[in-house]
Amino acid sequence: MEKKLYDSIITKCALYFAFLFINGNLLIIWKV
Repeated sequence: MEKKLYDSIITKCALYFAFLFINGNLLIIWKV
């Protein structure tokens, strides 16, 4: 049970950072 919850948190964090990374790249491209 705990491992499943732990994996879920890691997945959410990974998706969140990927989202920020993509948005950051788009902002850089937009500024240029």
